[in-house]
Amino acid sequence: MTRLNHAVLITLAATLLAAPAAGAAPALTADTLDDSRALATRWLDNLAALRALPALAVTVVIRGEPVYTHATGAADREERTPTTVDTPFYAGSLSKLVTTIAILQLVDAGRLALGDPLAKHLPELHLGADGRAAAAITLEDLLLHRSGLPREGATPYWMTYDFPAWRALATSLDRQPLDFAEGTQTAYSNVGMALLGRVVERVSGEPYADYVARHVLGPLRMADSTARFGVGPAARVAAAWSARSSHVATNGGRFPRGAGDPRAFAPAFGLVSTARDLGRLIAFFQRPDATPGVLSESGVAQMLRPRAPPSPGPELRALGFDADSLNGRAAASHGGWFTGHKSFVILDLPDEIGVVVLGSADDTPAKDIAERLALLFAEAPLVARREPHPDDPAPACLRGLVGAYGSGWIPDREIVLLSDGLYQYEPASDPRSPVRYGLRALVPAGPDAFRAGTADGQLLRFERGPGGVGRRILLDRGLTWLDRYPEPAPPGP
Repeated sequence: MTRLNHAVLITLAATLLAAPAAGAAPALTADTLDDSRALATRWLDNLAALRALPALAVTVVIRGEPVYTHATGAADREERTPTTVDTPFYAGSLSKLVTTIAILQLVDAGRLALGDPLAKHLPELHLGADGRAAAAITLEDLLLHRSGLPREGATPYWMTYDFPAWRALATSLDRQPLDFAEGTQTAYSNVGMALLGRVVERVSGEPYADYVARHVLGPLRMADSTARFGVGPAARVAAAWSARSSHVATNGGRFPRGAGDPRAFAPAFGLVSTARDLGRLIAFFQRPDATPGVLSESGVAQMLRPRAPPSPGPELRALGFDADSLNGRAAASHGGWFTGHKSFVILDLPDEIGVVVLGSADDTPAKDIAERLALLFAEAPLVARREPHPDDPAPACLRGLVGAYGSGWIPDREIVLLSDGLYQYEPASDPRSPVRYGLRALVPAGPDAFRAGTADGQLLRFERGPGGVGRRILLDRGLTWLDRYPEPAPPGP
């Protein structure tokens, strides 16, 4: 993902928001969608296997409708229960999207305003060296991470997972100097989002977790999501793992990660959710009128519209989302992390494509995966589309050849069947590589024989086993070959 000049991006996003149905989306068909789904599955399965990712779940939403879901790996350590898109994960900082919705709902209801000073709702706070900063910091400053508050509290909770309750957090902030004067810079702050969660409680009269359950998660049908730690969906989250390390001899180089109740920081990183539920959240931003009463049109626009930074710099934020670009197209995104779980959501605004990625290890490349899948579905009409060949076999004759083949020293190859024929696909372990990287059409060259890419490309000849299933690919004159792999077990430790 690259960042546009902030003035250009603001103009572009404003134009898109003014005309969301402007026809910029690709001409998707059933075939091109099916091709993208097939290729996404092969790419994700290979990426998970090559990087030994313990658990992964994704959802792709286009114009308010889920068009693709997939999951890999095991959700637990003992039974190795398969991960699904309904497996709960710690969503980390995606919690901030829910907290932002809650604040904007209260704005819609006239119970607070973005320009309100923090002291109006939390008068007991004495922020800054003189104790008066809460009177200058606005709710909008907190949402845009421009408050001057530190990123974290004053205790080492990321090492101990002993997170402070509200009273302890407030006490630790008492008369602590700000990192900068409010409104003059942008610096990410979990503390600021924790204070916004307390504002939700104070204004609504409800505990934060109860408020978001009733007013955000419930109306959006996010039934497997919660901001409560250790109960309901949070009692069955996917097992959390560290990044791989050569110094760890067990579990594929990973060690189990612990967890703790985020307490006062639940509004910043305490959400538990699933790929399916977060897909519903993304669908809401694409089609908010399908769920009336959650947030006003103005509130949705404010969460997607970039705000100019207070000082020159590349970082743009909307309320809740980061404002970015994806191959030159305006996008809104946010990432998350909590105790080994990584998450990322991205919305390609002109093409109305949204992607959710959840993973259970510290080194899950969630951002890269989300961006690559968004580009794949945006470019769906270009995935295959080779010219028909007079000797093309019927698809029914080709299905038995589909699978993974390898020899141990020759690069592995996937054989995939798309709408316009058979393709060779060489898996890549780099999540930044385009999903279509390594995809080459197989041009018929005789019975069960094909040329890779062009009529004079490498010759591949298939041998079939029982039931007509491919068992070997003979290369060139048959002096080297690739054997079909058995169906893989779920990847992970």
